[in-house]
Amino acid sequence: MPVITDVFEGWGALGGLHSALSACDSTWALVVACDLPLVTRDLFVRLASFRESNDAVAPVQRDGYLQPLCTLYRTEPCRRCAEQLIASGERRPRSLLSAVKTRWVAFNEIEDLDGSEAFFANINTPADFDEIRRLVKGETRKPSGN
Repeated sequence: MPVITDVFEGWGALGGLHSALSACDSTWALVVACDLPLVTRDLFVRLASFRESNDAVAPVQRDGYLQPLCTLYRTEPCRRCAEQLIASGERRPRSLLSAVKTRWVAFNEIEDLDGSEAFFANINTPADFDEIRRLVKGETRKPSGN
């Protein structure tokens, strides 16, 4: 996999998102955080079905948490907007989604997909890793997400 360095070093998640969009050769970019190991192709196919007339398509977790780092972005308008936000001092990817035409996909629009309960389970600690490992093995305890 190619390594993309940040255009705006030290600018956090929005800076990394901007850099990914800047390096993207496609009209749309699929951005997913590396700590979300249980997202699936089916999730992204479903998100892609909502692209028409939008600049971003972002899921909402069951608990209402917005997922800016598991999102489809229309590359050029979102890159330009991210650059403007960074110039204004903004650092949060959710601000980008608030500034462009975003289709928020409610959890009830994706909950029929296999594995939906675990899509947003993330790994930030060894305990999170153990929880996800149990989930993958089919044990009943499920990670809570963010």
